[in-house]
Amino acid sequence: MLVVFLEKQLSQLRLEWFTKFVKSTSLPIIGMGGISSAQDVIKFMLAGANAVAVGTAHFKDSIASKHIADELPNELEKLGIENINDLVNQVEFN
Repeated sequence: MLVVFLEKQLSQLRLEWFTKFVKSTSLPIIGMGGISSAQDVIKFMLAGANAVAVGTAHFKDSIASKHIADELPNELEKLGIENINDLVNQVEFN
């Protein structure tokens, strides 16, 4: 298992790099860095993360992980996703 940390806010460039990195290995990937919402979790999973870790967001909100976990089912429902694992590696950058 690899932990990949992307500093600061998620940007398309960082997610593109992350996707390329994920495709270069067969190891499970934990993405972290810039995750502060359910939407960020979804972006990382679409880019190839098998799991995510929330860190710095806890300085602003001590129960950020709980808030994100509570938001996630609603965000997945909006996308018509029943199983979060169906998101993994579903994005392609040209």
